[in-house]
Parts: sequence; C-alpha cells; structure tokens
Amino acid sequence: KQNSMFDSHGRQIRDLRLSVTDRCNFRCIYCMEPDVKYMPKMQLLTLEEYIRLIEVSISLGVTRLRITGGEPTLYPDLDELLYAIGNLGLEDVAMTTNGSLLTPAIAKRWKSLGLHRITVSLDTLRPDRKDAITRSHTPLDTVIRAIDIARDTGLTPVKVNAVMMRGVNDDEVSDFAEFARVHRVD
Repeated sequence: KQNSMFDSHGRQIRDLRLSVTDRCNFRCIYCMEPDVKYMPKMQLLTLEEYIRLIEVSISLGVTRLRITGGEPTLYPDLDELLYAIGNLGLEDVAMTTNGSLLTPAIAKRWKSLGLHRITVSLDTLRPDRKDAITRSHTPLDTVIRAIDIARDTGLTPVKVNAVMMRGVNDDEVSDFAEFARVHRVD
C-alpha cells in the first residue's frame, strides 16, 4: 500500500504509542531515578504538534492510539488532546496511567471526549511494598479505586500492567490473577 508504514518484518503498523510527557508523580524503581531531570518544556511537542503527528500517522494507516508518559494525566492539555483525537475516527484510543489522579468525574469526562479504555500500572497489591516500589506515598487504595472507576465508567476493557521483579514482588503472581478475577480486569 502506498500510504502505509511497515515494520522490519513487513507487517503494517497500525498502532501508535504517544508519550505526551516525561513527567511523573511516581518514581518507580525500574523506571525512573529519584532525582531525574525532566526535559525543558520547550523541547516537548506542543498540543498542535501532537495532533498533527497523530493525523499524519492516521494517513499512514494507524488505527489505534495509546497515550502514555511519564504519567499522561500530568499533561496540562490532556482534555484538549482527547477532544481532538476523539474527532479523528480512530478505532481505539487507550491510555496507560498510574491511576493516582483518576476520579469518577475525570473518567466520565475523558470517556465523553473520546477515550475508549485505560490500562493501570500496578506493581504490587501489598501496601507495605507500594511506597518502596513507586517511591510515592499515594495510597494503594487510590490506584485500586481508579481501576474500579475506569471499569464502572466504561473505559473498558480495563487492563492492569504489573512489572514482576525477582525478589521484590514476584511472589504476588497468583495474587494478581485473583485480583484480575475479582475486579474483572485483564
């Protein structure tokens, strides 16, 4: 196809992962050093540049978009971006978040703006481990509540990403399986 992108195996590229910020309110031990220096804002793309990048990607065959970060909920123009994306006809618009800032009102607003589903990063189900892994004092219940909010708002299927680390949280694999069953998430 003339206006398509292909990977090194000849498969058409249909998915775009768009990191809208390098900022995050967590400092997960596998992801970010505690004293990380963020990029100057002038080096990040503007809202208009993100929208243009998405439009060009769609013209080249992209049909699914995942918004990530850092923590994308810290991106100051997220609502405007979601609104613009919602009018572009993508078959799937997803966001990966740590869930720390999600409320029912925000979830409903994002759904109305065109967000289809949410993936929440959650690396432990044990409150005593959460602060050590994320270097954050956001209560574990806040993140778990975000998963339920996303599901109840229809931002589905809700998925949970867990980075399993030997000697840190790898003893929780069966706990996560049970959590997925109880909370009806992938």
